[in-house]
Amino acid sequence: MKIPEKTQVFLLIVLCTLVLLAPGTIRTLQKNPLPYGAETAYASRILQQNQYDPVQERPTTFNLLFYGVSRISFMEQAMLLKLLPFVLGMLSMLMLFLLLRKERNYLFIIFLFIASPVFIYVFSSLNALSAIIFLNLLGFFIFLQKRGWLSCFVFAIIPFIDVLAFFLTAILLMSYAVYQKYKIRDVYIIIVVSLLPLMYMITQNTISIHQYFDLTGIHELFVEFGVLAGISLPLLILAIIGIAIKWPQQRLLFAAYLLLILFFIGAMYSTMITIYLGFLLPFFGGFALRYFLERKWSIQVLRNITLLLIFCSLLFSVISFVDQTTQEKPNPEMVHALTILKDFSDKQELVFSSPQNGFFIEKYAERKAFLDGKSYEYPDYTIKKETYETLIASRNFETTSALLEKNNIQYFYIDTQMKQQLWNNREDGLLFLLMRSRNFVRIYASADIEIYQYVKLSEQQNI
Repeated sequence: MKIPEKTQVFLLIVLCTLVLLAPGTIRTLQKNPLPYGAETAYASRILQQNQYDPVQERPTTFNLLFYGVSRISFMEQAMLLKLLPFVLGMLSMLMLFLLLRKERNYLFIIFLFIASPVFIYVFSSLNALSAIIFLNLLGFFIFLQKRGWLSCFVFAIIPFIDVLAFFLTAILLMSYAVYQKYKIRDVYIIIVVSLLPLMYMITQNTISIHQYFDLTGIHELFVEFGVLAGISLPLLILAIIGIAIKWPQQRLLFAAYLLLILFFIGAMYSTMITIYLGFLLPFFGGFALRYFLERKWSIQVLRNITLLLIFCSLLFSVISFVDQTTQEKPNPEMVHALTILKDFSDKQELVFSSPQNGFFIEKYAERKAFLDGKSYEYPDYTIKKETYETLIASRNFETTSALLEKNNIQYFYIDTQMKQQLWNNREDGLLFLLMRSRNFVRIYASADIEIYQYVKLSEQQNI
């Protein structure tokens, strides 16, 4: 029995609502109502500031999303942080529907779009990506209505949120224009006009164009390996099948396939590219899903088994990802530990931890983090990164103590995730010194977290 199209659309809306609300709802049921994600912690702290970070004592680069959210006064900030990404997610689904409604397989694409872990990651917590993806879809929709001049205003907002995202959008826009045989001159005009506000801000030194790229490896691209901002392996396989199916029919899609490969390579260097790749895959996967559902099968049992495997693999990917978000930081144990650190320390003292913990330290302990998720935007980042790597690896007390005193580092926040990612055992690098030297005093310990204080002792033999 064929389900009516309106019913299918309604079911997709219900599915979208469920997957977006699932992470927050499950976290609340587990007595952890705090929204997950470091960027949400950063946003909740920085929204009320006027382009200055009072904890880190540094100017903040202009972010149009945070600026706009901070001007919303009719709603409590805590509720706004939870509601805004959900609204942007639903609006993005609407934009996708308007963009694809003339395509035969638009419902399959939207289904894969919603079932993608990238979609859940972007729209279940407040981050810049939620606004970027929505603006991309809105801009493309306006562009396809033959109103290129109006789409300029939409695309011009993106560089004020993230510069790399704008250039990725420009690549997609040019690729689509070439494929659809639009006048490439018009596309260039749109991109140049969209860049004008960004050029002005750069000349005024109100925005940084520096982007940090780091080779992560192919295993850190997939959510199945525990990566939060990653793509789904079943969805990637489905997209590859879709490409194989479509290739003999439309060789003009070669440019699109090449673009997909380039994005896949780039995803190993940048989370932003990974996110863009995650939103490209459903477009190709939709071809495969429609093919499996609508083709004539000589063996009906084989059809049912194939479809069952596809949907079960997608379902497993979504469930495992949602489960992962419920375990993400922050959690009550972390907040408790950082509250103790706040009570124990002075405002001018720095806390050493992984950059991933930086925003949480600044939010809940209200103390300076040596490195955080925004450190790469500042001129001293290279020196700080070298210092960080030296401290992590060094077992020499003289080298370590000299760097600690030079950078005024007094406290160390160490959690299980750091131990697993940075050291092989407790005899490695900084862990060795924390455990063996009397200059490091443990002031807090739990199953997952340890906090140490560096104490300078005179005439003491260390290791």
